[in-house]
Amino acid sequence: MQHKTLILRRRYWLYYLLTFLSGARRQIFVVFAAFLMVEKFGYSASEITVLFLINYAFNWLFAERIGAMIARWGERWALSFEYVGLVIVFVAYGFVDNAFAVFLYIADHLFFSIAIALKTYFQKIADPADIAS
Repeated sequence: MQHKTLILRRRYWLYYLLTFLSGARRQIFVVFAAFLMVEKFGYSASEITVLFLINYAFNWLFAERIGAMIARWGERWALSFEYVGLVIVFVAYGFVDNAFAVFLYIADHLFFSIAIALKTYFQKIADPADIAS
C-alpha cells in the first residue's frame, strides 16, 4: 500500500542530499544566471527571451537522447557526468567576460535534462510503497 505522508528513511540519504542540492542549484540558476546576463553582459529582455527559447529548443531536441544515455550507461554515470560538467561550467563563469557566457548558459541548462537520472535512481532504490505520485 502506498504511503500518503512524507516518509524519511535513512537509506535514502543520498537521494535527499542530491535532491536538495539540485533544487538549490535550480533556484540559483533561475535567478543568478539571467541576472548575470543582464547585469554583466548587458543583454536586453528580448535577448534573454530568445536565450530561453534556445534553451527550450535544445531540451526538446536532446531530451530523448539524454534519456537514452541514462538508460544505456546508468544513473551513476549520468549524474557524475552532470556534476563534473557543472563544475566546469561554474568555474568557466568566473573567468568569462564576453558573449561566451551564452554558451555556458545553454550548457548549464542542458545539464538540467540529465537531472532526470535522479528520479530514475530513486525509482530503483525505493520501496514502491514509498513512491507517491
